[in-house]
Amino acid sequence: MHLRSLFYSPGGTPSTRDGQVIANLGRFATRGVLKQCSAGYFGSNLGQVTKECSGECEPGWYCPQGSQSPRQVACGSENVYCPKGSASPQQVQEGYYTTSQEDEPCPPGTYREDETAGDVKPSPVTSFKPHRKCIRCPNGSFKYLPGDHASLCRECGPAAVNSFFRTSCDCHQSATDREVDPLVFDVLLGTCFKTSQYTKPPDDHIPPLSQLTKTHEHPCELGHFCHLGVQYKCPRGSFGDRQKETYHQCSGLCEPGYFCEEGSPTPTQYACGGPDVYCPRGSSVPQYVREGYYTPENEKFKTTQILCPPGSYCREGLRIPCPASRFGSSSGQHDAQCDGVCEPGYFCPPDSTSSTQTPCGNSSVYCPEASTTPVLVDQGYYSASDTNLPADFYSGPNSTHHKQVMCEIGYYCSGGIKYSCPAGTYGTVQGAHDASQCQECEAGYYCKSHPGPPTTNGVECGKEDMFCPAGSVHPRQVDRGYFSINQYSQEIEDNSTAMTRHQKGGMLWAVYEKNSQGGKNEKKSRALALNANKKEASEAGPWCRMQDR
Repeated sequence: MHLRSLFYSPGGTPSTRDGQVIANLGRFATRGVLKQCSAGYFGSNLGQVTKECSGECEPGWYCPQGSQSPRQVACGSENVYCPKGSASPQQVQEGYYTTSQEDEPCPPGTYREDETAGDVKPSPVTSFKPHRKCIRCPNGSFKYLPGDHASLCRECGPAAVNSFFRTSCDCHQSATDREVDPLVFDVLLGTCFKTSQYTKPPDDHIPPLSQLTKTHEHPCELGHFCHLGVQYKCPRGSFGDRQKETYHQCSGLCEPGYFCEEGSPTPTQYACGGPDVYCPRGSSVPQYVREGYYTPENEKFKTTQILCPPGSYCREGLRIPCPASRFGSSSGQHDAQCDGVCEPGYFCPPDSTSSTQTPCGNSSVYCPEASTTPVLVDQGYYSASDTNLPADFYSGPNSTHHKQVMCEIGYYCSGGIKYSCPAGTYGTVQGAHDASQCQECEAGYYCKSHPGPPTTNGVECGKEDMFCPAGSVHPRQVDRGYFSINQYSQEIEDNSTAMTRHQKGGMLWAVYEKNSQGGKNEKKSRALALNANKKEASEAGPWCRMQDR
């Protein structure tokens, strides 16, 4: 009897068959012979008659000979892929990927870490937030499906322990029993079975296009590198400007003055920003400039921070000169007060590095504490410092005076210098600013003044052999043949003859003869001031003769 093509003849010898049976799943029958469906194909129906059976295996799965489902075996891990009709997985080429880390859920055996876990922190400068990582399921659990949630990790139970990759569990079994009939773990049921009693079901429970069911490979994209079929973003601070990159640092580090987030295709992805941040080579985010540091003024995009130099303070990345009147002698200042104020006798322009930055100048100016510029001395004042305040001190040129003092009596002050009244004069007022304000020394007195101590009143001329005209600097000796007089002696008549002089009671008395109306001479005496202011030639007489002697 001729067999129908979908049946085969069992039993006996090829020439003694006694019946026919329909081809079972995963097989086909032709000319009475039962054969397995070809690799890459499946037979999901009875009575298949060709080697292609029910059709090609679905993309993402592969079908060994005799497969019964279009999803017989999931393709596997990320480093393999299975196009339609695959008989076995194909290895991903170097520089290619099947799975993109950032676009897909966590693979079997892992779950997405919590937002608050690990080092997942937003940048202090930018809004960049790192992608949360996939981490392995806890010990004693497994996860056979892709997905991010931790609840997908299931307990292995008391009869098994998790495998290394946490994608399944290994059943507890003695070495002897393992030799005889190994136990297998069914991930769907979460139970161990003896191999002899277990038929692995098709992997049709695994979703398509997951990490286990990839259908194609793709060249690694810009800003990424690929390893074992997985595409990863280039690390923060680096960039990838080549396709099919396999090096984990991609093309290199981000350029100075720029920062690169994950997956940057260029070394200048983002400009660093303002003066308060800087970006060294390989920056993933801008870094804030520390207090007491600044960023270089000549750089548009900042690459480094520099310690603030003396004479400046640095805030928010800017270098600012210490204000006028202050100084900064140390590095790293961050406050406008700098190191303090300028010392008396000196002035400090902006950027000063010393409390004695610039001597005040000549005597026409003075510099109090915290001076920004010298102050011009007022008329009638002189410049001074605490070390030369005595009234008799001559205030000559000095470069570090810090105050002005009103000119004392006996002096006049001009251009910040104190001068004694000129010789032969004396001072009567404070605050004089010109020599013309000094008074001429009166007749009968002398005024030494400059270069001696200041003169505020004339000094009496002295003995009768001295006389002092107005403006005298010192007493003058009466010449021989002369005698000294003052305004009182003018009252002595011209026809009188001085006979003698003697001092009594602080006054000089002159004894002289005066002709009376009867022609008789009378002796008289007259008090004369001791302060003679002129000399007169003397008539012959006892006084002059005695002087001549």
